[in-house]
Amino acid sequence: MKKIIIVSLTSLFLFSCSWFTLEHSNPYDSEYEGEYDAGFALEQTVSSVSFKMHFVPSGGPFLMGEDVQTIKQNVTLTNDFWMGETEVTQGLWEGVWGNWPGQHPSTEYGKGDDYPLYYVNWYDAVKFCNFLTKADQSIDPDEQVYYSDEDLTTPYTDGTAVYADWTKKGYRLPTEAEWEYAVRYIDGKTWLPGHHVSGDRSAPYNTSTVIGDYAWYDGNNSINGSKEVGRKKANALGLYDMSGNLFEWCYDWFAAYSGEPKTDPHGPDGGGERIVRCGSWKGVALNMICAHRNSSNPGSRSDSYGFRLCRTAD
Repeated sequence: MKKIIIVSLTSLFLFSCSWFTLEHSNPYDSEYEGEYDAGFALEQTVSSVSFKMHFVPSGGPFLMGEDVQTIKQNVTLTNDFWMGETEVTQGLWEGVWGNWPGQHPSTEYGKGDDYPLYYVNWYDAVKFCNFLTKADQSIDPDEQVYYSDEDLTTPYTDGTAVYADWTKKGYRLPTEAEWEYAVRYIDGKTWLPGHHVSGDRSAPYNTSTVIGDYAWYDGNNSINGSKEVGRKKANALGLYDMSGNLFEWCYDWFAAYSGEPKTDPHGPDGGGERIVRCGSWKGVALNMICAHRNSSNPGSRSDSYGFRLCRTAD
């Protein structure tokens, strides 16, 4: 009798554990998001390729453009989000998309599964985000963020008309505000000065002696081209190459800062160029700093343009 009771209890325990695992198999389950520490990393595997997303808690205000821009603006972010540990790699792109929309990566500028993806324009990037959302089995395909129509009924696959549904939880590009928030984040109360390189708390870019510990740029890149992701030191959130290696597309159209406080800004409704941030392997140290802004035609593909994934957490 005792053995029967023990077996029954054990079976009941295993059944309970199995039920719990099935019910909570999604690593992004919002029930647990409030428990994550800043920088907590979740590993995802899609199409047999693994990558990590780091948790970024909401907060602010922080002064966007501090120490760099003539006009600055206080920004508050009310939604937690996830940010890619590295720039999207060539391995992830090939695993999900399977081909290249333009010129193939070359050995001249860095080629291999662990090298960052380049030769992609802004439209390629948002299309990939939708593809990845559909390919990731832990996400409902209906959570795609980008659409071809203002009614948000047709997921984006092609063309120059792109609309974002900010209520969706699929993969997307970071907004410019999210990007600067993540690149300068220290503890949610203090922020890395805008004229520093990401992760470098020692000194501004023009007097620092350790920029090369955090960034690939023209000062330490004697062999031209991008480098494998994650080889430099990370910033406070565990994010690599937030300065240097490749420029990174952000969602926003470019416009001058208004100087007025903003909450969860997505940029203007239209414009001529989209934001790129970060600086690249062939850029000067000034381009590596956290608050430096750049922009480019969204149709441009370059050996120094890539992007980083983002997701809304709640």
